[in-house]
Amino acid sequence: MEEMRYISLDLSLNHAGYAIWEDSILVHGQYWNLDKNLSFGDKLAKIEEYIEYLCELVAPNCLVLEKCAFGAKGNLTKLGAAAGIAHLVAATAGIPIYEVANNSWKKDFTGKGNASKEETLDKAIEMFPLLTAYLYADPAGKYEVADAIGLGCAWFRKQGGQLNEEE
Repeated sequence: MEEMRYISLDLSLNHAGYAIWEDSILVHGQYWNLDKNLSFGDKLAKIEEYIEYLCELVAPNCLVLEKCAFGAKGNLTKLGAAAGIAHLVAATAGIPIYEVANNSWKKDFTGKGNASKEETLDKAIEMFPLLTAYLYADPAGKYEVADAIGLGCAWFRKQGGQLNEEE
């Protein structure tokens, strides 16, 4: 398998988690919050700004997103617009983008296609125990970062990669 540097993104209109990967190694996980008082258009502009910055900083081979599901809670049209922004940024930068269905990555990562946010967080900590203090230091973004980690792990495995989990 060719060397990969990729970013997995768990997008929403209020906050998003991301994980940066070098092959099977989790390099960094973080999240951003958007001001709830921003208009829909301003939120999309901020999402674009954040993703552009990440792509410039990391120079990824690809981006990995969670595929929008028709059964998703909340406003699917608006969530789809956020995913559309990610597609636009990736296309403009010449970066391929891959989508993985929610139940597919959760099943691969946790063993359950309908895993809760808490179960995903528990699995992320089990696989990467050094993240425990970080994920609990700022509870606001822990679930988004854990989802981005799970999404990235599942996508890498689907590409035939073998993860190097922390001891």
